[in-house]
Amino acid sequence: MNMGFYKYTLSNTWHELKAIKTLGDCIRFNRLKAKLTQAELANKIGLDKNTIYLLEKNKALLHVKFILKIEEILSCSLVGFDEYYDFARDTSTYIINIRNKLGLKRKGFSKLIGVHSSTLLKWETGKSYITRMHMNKLSFFFLDNNIS
Repeated sequence: MNMGFYKYTLSNTWHELKAIKTLGDCIRFNRLKAKLTQAELANKIGLDKNTIYLLEKNKALLHVKFILKIEEILSCSLVGFDEYYDFARDTSTYIINIRNKLGLKRKGFSKLIGVHSSTLLKWETGKSYITRMHMNKLSFFFLDNNIS
């Protein structure tokens, strides 16, 4: 049984044990540890307070560049809470390795997975992050073709 990652948080002057199980929990814990309000964190990232509120409640999805900014500002790692963010931060390495493993050039691989070769180039060079939709398409492609 996975009990989550346990940390002490301060709540109404009582210390309580709280399991950090989600991305939102982790962001909230680290924001409080950094003594930042939701509005202050939002301002530093370039978002509005409501977005941070929704993110901490696990009711918002952000572009990976904002997640990386949150990690930088809060000096924390958010790896392991969302497979998209974990995959997106390492897309270039993963895709290049798979493409090389299959012995395909960029144009042939992009055709196989159904994206334009310029999109694949941006992913491989880190100039753009893969979207959730494309990550899911890739996942199904890899599963259907027994690629790991």
